[in-house]
Amino acid sequence: MINHGMIEPGRSLTSILSSSQVGRLPAGSVLELRNRNDQPLFRLDESVLSFYPDPSEADQGSATAGGNRTVKDFINTIGSSPAVIVLISTGASGYTDYAVLTDLEIPSNILVYAHHGARFSVPAGVTLTINKQPKLGHYQVFSGDGDIRYGKTYNGIVNIKWFGAKGDGSTDDSLAISKCTESIRQSTSAIEEISGKSEIFIKKLPILYFPAGSYVSTDSVWCGVDRASGEDLTYAIQNIYFEPGAILVSKATDKPALDLSGAWSVNAQNVHIRGDGTSTPSIGILLSRTGESGGTDYSSGLHKFFNVTTDGSFSVCSVYNYASEVNTWIGCELHNNTGKAIFYQT
Repeated sequence: MINHGMIEPGRSLTSILSSSQVGRLPAGSVLELRNRNDQPLFRLDESVLSFYPDPSEADQGSATAGGNRTVKDFINTIGSSPAVIVLISTGASGYTDYAVLTDLEIPSNILVYAHHGARFSVPAGVTLTINKQPKLGHYQVFSGDGDIRYGKTYNGIVNIKWFGAKGDGSTDDSLAISKCTESIRQSTSAIEEISGKSEIFIKKLPILYFPAGSYVSTDSVWCGVDRASGEDLTYAIQNIYFEPGAILVSKATDKPALDLSGAWSVNAQNVHIRGDGTSTPSIGILLSRTGESGGTDYSSGLHKFFNVTTDGSFSVCSVYNYASEVNTWIGCELHNNTGKAIFYQT
């Protein structure tokens, strides 16, 4: 039996689902959350346990004496069973922060859902690792200077809005975008490997995701590999997706807007880059080999670009290709108000 209903105005989910609650839905029932446009946001059925940590606990990464209070408590309680951990916003002004002060890994059998206004607060020196794509909307769910990482079983999107990007066309979203890209780049275990093959057959699974909006960036969006510091292809971002209506407005003066140096086999879809006419980036998309100390010059290529657009101004060119080999461009439009569209150098 399924009951349909509406949460009354002014009443939050917290008033319905109390903090530290744990339970199973009655047999045959379904809990489905929908937005005001009647679009489904989240769905639970009776086969899945749901857990609600207490945001007032000082450290969600530590177990408590009584149990069933923190995220760590519930990870211990759940074990290997499928389950959902739900972060509820208290409904008060601002954010409801769930502080993670101790390194915490959420295993792949646990799905995380965060209500709008609830977020993990992770300070510098602490790492939060997630192994299953969470159920999150286009809003911030990670704060602080700590590290967000994705485990080997993570196969899904990583949304720049989860890190605080606004996409309003005026806010500088550089820091939020950088936190998002680094969370993917540094997740070197979130890969699929073909046994016995060279590193070019590594596939990085997480998808860098831009929802609709205009994202201003005063720095390069860095998705490549720094061989000079010892990085290999496990650091590269290989999947980039822009939702229709998403635009990267680059104000990265004299820098590339999107830097793919050293990356291999990038799949970029619907990417739209606009170069600012005043704080003008040098290049829209940089495809380049990358060297390391000792002079080795690693190759780069096999990229696939679908429906990619560049417009506005770039002081050098829209796409700069330094010996990046065997790339595919389908349905792309490359424009530049102030210079070349494409420049190739061997």
